[in-house]
Amino acid sequence: MPAISGAASGSRARSDTSGLNNETHLPTKQPSSQPDPRLSGPYGDQERPSSSEPAPAQRPGAALPVKTENDSCRPAGFPRSYRLRNANQFRAVFNEARRASDQNFTLLGRCNDKNHARLGLAISVKSAGGAVCRNRVKRAARESFRLLGGDISSVDVVVMARRGIDKKTSAQMRASLDKLFRSISRKCAKS
Repeated sequence: MPAISGAASGSRARSDTSGLNNETHLPTKQPSSQPDPRLSGPYGDQERPSSSEPAPAQRPGAALPVKTENDSCRPAGFPRSYRLRNANQFRAVFNEARRASDQNFTLLGRCNDKNHARLGLAISVKSAGGAVCRNRVKRAARESFRLLGGDISSVDVVVMARRGIDKKTSAQMRASLDKLFRSISRKCAKS
C-alpha cells in the first residue's frame, strides 16, 4: 500500500493542476468576432427599441393627488381617547357589565363619565382563529363603532367574538355589531 507523501511530515500536498491557476496566460479582452450575448433578431423583444432610448415621460395627470390636513377625503381615525387601553378600564367593564349578544358576538357595556363612547376589543384565538381572521374581526368592530359614534351614548364597550365568526362575511359582522352597539347603548342609557 503506497504511503501518502507529505502527510506524515506535515507539508502541504500540491494539487496536480499543472498551471491551470496561472492567470498570466488568460486574455483580458474577448475577441470582437463573438456575437452579442443578448438575444437579438427573431428571439429578441420586437416592441422594445434596439437603441438605448430613455423611458417615455409619465402623463401629467397620472400622479397621485397630494392630501392635505384639511382634505375632506381623509380617513376618519380612531383616537386613543375612544379606546379602552389598560387592564383597569377593561376590568371595570367586566365587573359592571350590561350584556348584549347574538350568535356572532357578545358585547359588554358600562356607562362612563366621558362625553363619548370607548371601545375595547377582546377577540380570542379560540373564537376567531388565526391572526388574519382576528384582525378582520377587529377591523369590522372598529369600523362599526366609528360609523355609529354619534348614535352610541357615553358607554364603555368590550367586544368579544363567538366561535364561528371566521365563517362570517364582513357585511354580516357589521350588521350584527351595529345592532348590538345600539342595544348596549340603550341598556346603559336606561340605568
